[in-house]
Amino acid sequence: LRQLVEQFGSQSPARVIYILRQLCGALHEAHSCGLVHRDVKPSNIFLTERGQVCDIAKLLDFGLVRPARFGPDTICCVSGELQGSPRFMCPEQARGQKPDSRGDIYSLAAVGFYLLSGRPPFEDENSVMLVLAHATMQPPRLEDLGINVPKDLSDIIDKCLSKNAADRCQSPRELQDALEQCGCANDWNWRDAETWWHSQSARILNQADELTSVA
Repeated sequence: LRQLVEQFGSQSPARVIYILRQLCGALHEAHSCGLVHRDVKPSNIFLTERGQVCDIAKLLDFGLVRPARFGPDTICCVSGELQGSPRFMCPEQARGQKPDSRGDIYSLAAVGFYLLSGRPPFEDENSVMLVLAHATMQPPRLEDLGINVPKDLSDIIDKCLSKNAADRCQSPRELQDALEQCGCANDWNWRDAETWWHSQSARILNQADELTSVA
């Protein structure tokens, strides 16, 4: 998803909902097994093709996963570096507390914010300032950034970016249900995804060749 936004810009609300609903399913499966991902971010989410169906979202990199029933948690450091991704880190993790499944909900909402606006909720070159922002500051609403997003979707993103975990959607299923109730939820489907990928295939292949040459 990071490459998608970098190359094609912010995405339509309907497509964002289409992607987020699938990721709710991935988080539901993980949480049903008692696992918290703790590193949900655009670069850990791939758009793939399965059975010639496009825009299949895959949540990858469970390297920081922890059991939801694990004991008292603290921020873990390796070689002096904070584990996790400061741009998409939930407040609980930023404060050194144990995140539960609602922490993944926050990070997923931050991914939705990124897809809709082309930027993360907080921007700063200093990782410490980013962590502090997630721990203490409420992100701006999409409307405040001049992003034209349906109010029902903007309200969901804003709710799930709440500093208080109790104020967010309490489970991936609850978030998925809320997304399905949005007015534009059915405005993007597999046909739209297929049309988009076919229309961009030449550009995508050219960029892949350029990346291969650089590598």
